[in-house]
Amino acid sequence: MSLALRQVPTVNKGLKSPLPVERAEAAFIDFLTVTMGLDEVAVLVGSERVREGNLVTVKYNRVASGLLSQTEDAQRVAASALLEHLGITSLMLNGNRGGFRQFYDHHFKLHTPEGDVCGMVAFGGERQKRTIMIQLTGAGCAHVKAWAHARAQLEGLRAKITRVDVAHDDYEGKHTVDDAVTWHSAGLFTTSGRPPALQRVGWNDGSGRSVYIGKNTGNQQLVVYEKGREQGARDGDESVNWVRWEARFGAQYRVVPLDVLTDPVAYLVGHYPPLRYWIEAVCTRMRTSRERAKSNLAHSVRWARRQYGSLINLLAEHLPEPELFARFITRHVARKAPPPWLASNPFGAHTIIEAIQGHLELAA
Repeated sequence: MSLALRQVPTVNKGLKSPLPVERAEAAFIDFLTVTMGLDEVAVLVGSERVREGNLVTVKYNRVASGLLSQTEDAQRVAASALLEHLGITSLMLNGNRGGFRQFYDHHFKLHTPEGDVCGMVAFGGERQKRTIMIQLTGAGCAHVKAWAHARAQLEGLRAKITRVDVAHDDYEGKHTVDDAVTWHSAGLFTTSGRPPALQRVGWNDGSGRSVYIGKNTGNQQLVVYEKGREQGARDGDESVNWVRWEARFGAQYRVVPLDVLTDPVAYLVGHYPPLRYWIEAVCTRMRTSRERAKSNLAHSVRWARRQYGSLINLLAEHLPEPELFARFITRHVARKAPPPWLASNPFGAHTIIEAIQGHLELAA
C-alpha cells in the first residue's frame, strides 16, 4: 500500500481570518522545533557572503553584528525577519525579550492573534553551536499557511529539525487506546527484535486515558490519548470518542528530514505500520477546531448549569421579558473576554456558532 494517501483539494471557506484556507490532511504537524546557524540568519537580514579563493566567509552588517553581541534590537529584527521569511505572518512577537530558555541565552515568545503563547524564537546559542531556534506549539503550527513554502525556506537556511510531532485525529474513535495496547502486545510495534516500552496514564473513569509507546528519550515515541475527553467531553457528547494518535520524532540519535513537514502521514505510518491500513479518513485543522469547540462548549455548559443554573432560572422567572433578562445578564453576569478554550482555538471564532447549534440539536 502506498504511503501517500488520497489528498482532497483545499477549499477556501471565505473566512475573515489569518487562516482562510481549510487544509485537508490525513496527518498534520502539531509541534516543531528547528535550529539554524547564526551565519545563515545573518545573510537573511542583509549580510553578505564573501569568497576568497576556496574560503567563503560572512561579512556582517549592523543587524548581524548586533546578533553576535546579543543586542535585543538586533534579535528582535532577526526574529521578525525569520517569521516573515517562513510565511508565518499571523503570529505576533512579544515586545519584551525573555531570558534563559532551553540552553539559549535569550528568547522572544510568539503569540497567536488572540494573545496566547504558541512558541518562541531563541538566541545566544554559543552553548548550542552558534544556532538560533524556532519552536512552534500546536497552536503555532496551525498558523503556518503553506508547509511547502516553509520547508523550502528552512532548507535554504540549512535548518535542522530537533523535534517534530505528527498527529492524526480519529474523531469517531474507530481505533482506541485499547487497540494500541493490543497491537503492542501482539508485537506490531516491535522493531529490531525488541518491543518498545509501554506506559499507561489515566483511569477509565471518563476523564481520559493515554498510552505511551516507546520511551521519551529524544528519539521516537507514539502517544495515543482520548482527546475528546481531555477537552472536556463526557458520555453522550458528540466528540467523546475522539482519539488522537501522535508520533513524536526527535533528533538526538538521528537526522529528522525536512520532508516530514510536507508529507507527515508518510512518516507517521512509515514508523508505525499498524496505522497505515486505517488512517484513510482525511482530517483537517478546521474539523479539529470544530470538535474542540463542541467538546469545550459542552463541558462549559455542564459546569455553568451546576454552578449557576439556579441563579439563571431565578432571573428568568422574575425577568420574564427577554429584553430585560438579556440586559441583566449582559450587564451583571457576562464578561466580554472569550473563555480561554475559545481564544486558544485556531479557528475558534468561526466554529463557536456551529458548536452552539450542534449543542441545541443534541438537547432537542
